Amino acid sequence: MQDKTKKIQVQNISYKSGGVSILEDITFDMNYGSFASIIGPNGAGKSTLIKIMLGLLKQTSGEIFYEGRTPSTVNRKHHLLGYVPQYFQFDRTLPITLEEFFRFTCHISDDNHFNDVLNTLNILKLKNHLLGKLSGGELQRTLIAYNLLHNHQIIFLDEPTSAIDMEGENLIYSILKEVNEKYNKTIIIVSHDIETILDNVDTIICLNKTLHCIGGPEALVSNGAIASLFEKKKSLYVHKGCKH
Repeated sequence: MQDKTKKIQVQNISYKSGGVSILEDITFDMNYGSFASIIGPNGAGKSTLIKIMLGLLKQTSGEIFYEGRTPSTVNRKHHLLGYVPQYFQFDRTLPITLEEFFRFTCHISDDNHFNDVLNTLNILKLKNHLLGKLSGGELQRTLIAYNLLHNHQIIFLDEPTSAIDMEGENLIYSILKEVNEKYNKTIIIVSHDIETILDNVDTIICLNKTLHCIGGPEALVSNGAIASLFEKKKSLYVHKGCKH
């Protein structure tokens, strides 16, 4: 079980590309075991931030720490971080089944755990289906299962429901909530699905190049700067960067 006293620390992160400022002085802490969402308008720097947190991009300034360790350290020594990209490109004509994909790419020593993970992700019945024939939602669930089978403790997802219908979207979020609770994984998701987020996550990070707010779901529905996005008001934990 993850120790929720452990922290992910994002300290003064800034990022520039081609002389253009993408992120400016982002600072926040997050507990291990959280189910969090990063939200903001297009161009807010959401995907850039998670790529920096994953160690896939090098920030212009600032530091990221996972209980005092840098992303490169936890990736190299501890395989702590997992990633589900928005789009996963592969040769869909490859004649490989879902089960073969997992057995070729993951170390599976316990078939009961393997089947339990696939059942949790609602893809156990697809074990003998060709990988290239999976729908968008089925493929996203496959990638989440891949991260669980690699025992990644912190899983980042970038707009996992962007090409999925409403039914598939609700299924993805319910599964992520179960993964967070059942397997004690930290989930950090970039999303525009505001209403669905409010019903599922415990932490919301409001981003638009700078950090505006961080807190529980109440933060979004009560923050005066974005109140027009929501229909009802709740109590708010306001970050020092929030605007009233």
